[in-house]
Amino acid sequence: MDSLFILEFAIRNLRLHRLRTLLTLFGIVISISAIVFLVSFAFGIERLVTKEVTGGNAFLLLDVGTGNSQIINLSESTMSSIKNISGVKDVYGITGVGGRVVKDDNSMDISFYGSDLGYLNKSGINPIKGALLSESGDEILVNSKLLSFLGLTQSESIGKTVSLDVIIPKEIIDKDENLNLSSQPFKIVGVINDDSAPKAYTNSSVLKKYGASKYNQAKVEVDSKDSVPEIRKQIENMGLKTQY
Repeated sequence: MDSLFILEFAIRNLRLHRLRTLLTLFGIVISISAIVFLVSFAFGIERLVTKEVTGGNAFLLLDVGTGNSQIINLSESTMSSIKNISGVKDVYGITGVGGRVVKDDNSMDISFYGSDLGYLNKSGINPIKGALLSESGDEILVNSKLLSFLGLTQSESIGKTVSLDVIIPKEIIDKDENLNLSSQPFKIVGVINDDSAPKAYTNSSVLKKYGASKYNQAKVEVDSKDSVPEIRKQIENMGLKTQY
């Protein structure tokens, strides 16, 4: 059959059935547009997630904890042993203790953390108002939930001194009973955007001066992601748990 005849026949049919032709073209355009949009959206999300993960050097960080063990702990000597493993750049720890803040006739229990500055940095805990903790001094970062209880705005809170009751568990200080510190003054230097449970962070040196000699968790920074399997193996041989 002549190719020219087939082409003319097809064009004649399209002209005779214009509405059907327009609807078909419209459906094709919608379908192609939807496919292009979904593919572009998927690639965009993939790039965003990849950027968020790799941008924070997550591939070079290991989370280390003691799991449910009552024997193994993250003491200073354990932290030093981890730091001496080949391929480990540095180790940062955090210690969680109990806290309570009192305002007028009301009180609120809070999560209170003594953290190495590197741990905050590697965890992406950055203030939206104010500054990071300094190397020393009784300073705290507070989250927006705690700030709401105190009745302060972000601007009003910076430089404000608040009193906290701090309860350090006996396991952290190697004592027979918990250490209760009443009305400890702390200066608010920064606010973090976190509306979960009320919490505050201070420098780990603050808790160490009261005898807190153990960490609850640690972040291990490695020099290469290729060395992660061997480093994890050595850390887990110490009885610790790792997550990558």
